[in-house]
Amino acid sequence: MFTMLKSTSKLSGEQFDKSLYQREQSKKFSFIGNIKRAILQLFGYKSANRKQKIITISVFILFAIIYSSISLVNHYYFRTAALDLGLYNNAIYNFANFSMPKYTLGTSGVEQPFLATHFSLITILYAPFYYIFGSYTLLIIQIFSILFAGYYIYVFTERERERKKKV
Repeated sequence: MFTMLKSTSKLSGEQFDKSLYQREQSKKFSFIGNIKRAILQLFGYKSANRKQKIITISVFILFAIIYSSISLVNHYYFRTAALDLGLYNNAIYNFANFSMPKYTLGTSGVEQPFLATHFSLITILYAPFYYIFGSYTLLIIQIFSILFAGYYIYVFTERERERKKKV
C-alpha cells in the first residue's frame, strides 16, 4: 500500500529512511495544503506574485461573508421584499411538492397559473434545492450567482490586462 523510500548506505546496505518517508507521507495527506493549493489554483490565474493571489482570495472571501450574512440575516428577521421573493418561493415550494403553483397576488384578485403570469422554467430546476435550503433557496442561489459573476469578471479583466500588456 505505501511505497517505501530507501536510501543507500555503504555500511549496512539499503536501510529505510524514516524521516524522508514521513515527509513524503505528510505531503500526500496534508489536508490544509491541498485546500490551499486548490484555492491558489482557482484564484491564482497568472497573477504576478503570491501576495496578489492572497489579497484576491481574501477580498473574495470577505465579500462572500459580508454579502451572504446581510442577505440571510435580513431574511431571517423578515426584512426581505415580500412580493417577488414570496411569489417565487411559493412557486418553488409548489414545484418541489409536485403541484402547479398559483399566482394569487394580482390586483384583480383572480387566481391564475404561475407560469401564465411569470413564465420562468428555471424555477422548476430550483425545486430540488428547496428540500435542502427551504425558504433560503433563492437567496443562496443569488449569492452564488453574484460571487461567480464577480470571479469571472476578475478573470476577464486579468486576461485583458495581460493581453494589453503584450501589445
